[in-house]
Amino acid sequence: MEKTLYQVSTLQSLMMGNYYGFVSYDELLKLGDTGIGTFEGLDGEMITVDGVVYRAKADGSVEVPPTSALTPYCVMAKFVPERTLEIDDCPDYASLCRVLDGAVPAGERNLFHIAKITGEFDTALTRSVVGKVPPYELYDGVAPSEQIRISMQDVGGTAIAVRCPDYMDRLNL
Repeated sequence: MEKTLYQVSTLQSLMMGNYYGFVSYDELLKLGDTGIGTFEGLDGEMITVDGVVYRAKADGSVEVPPTSALTPYCVMAKFVPERTLEIDDCPDYASLCRVLDGAVPAGERNLFHIAKITGEFDTALTRSVVGKVPPYELYDGVAPSEQIRISMQDVGGTAIAVRCPDYMDRLNL
């Protein structure tokens, strides 16, 4: 259904260690073609662009996993662009958030929005964690020491951003 966002579980559940996957990307691709999330065991970051599911792994590589893979957390929608922006200078994440927030009309700030950002990037930072094995330990969040960050210079690509209303605090980010 157009203008519908599908969310598997909550960010709070994921942050507390509920890494068991229970919905396949086969099922989610019936509902949407664009999204972000993760895989069972927190085994990589999931980015779906134009109906293709990608897994950004902790070593910085990106693969196309089988769509039978399960997710414990995901946000997916059909991407239907309503406006296009040209962004010439966006030096950091805070600047990008200001640009994207500025593109949302005041009457739509309590709705979800998905942005597809395509271009050439001076710097791109990826973040992931090495996958976990069951039984998963419940705790409050992934320790920063477990997060692997990889910085890339002068790369082209597509990033997906999901803007959540403020009232979604702890359910989504």
